[in-house]
Amino acid sequence: MFRLKELREEMGMSQKALAEKLDMSQSAISFYETGARMPEIVACNKFANYFDVSLDYFTKRSDVRKYIDNTKLTSQEIQLLSNFKKLNSTKKSKVLAYIEGLME
Repeated sequence: MFRLKELREEMGMSQKALAEKLDMSQSAISFYETGARMPEIVACNKFANYFDVSLDYFTKRSDVRKYIDNTKLTSQEIQLLSNFKKLNSTKKSKVLAYIEGLME
């Protein structure tokens, strides 16, 4: 039901290390990961904030890790996204590869 274990393992963290970072018990982390207990909304927010993902992503309501605040995008960024969305998958792959090349 939650992506807790997946996110924790992505960071290479043990349950104990995560519990210490978030001031929780290791057994609580274990219970949440196995589904033996459901975390309260406060704990879910804590996890989502720690892993820098949306609450919807953490709770598997969405596959979007983090939403973009459109109000913080420039007009150039909005135009780029708009054009990118119009491309087929082959052209999107080429654009992403080109951008990766520019980043090196």
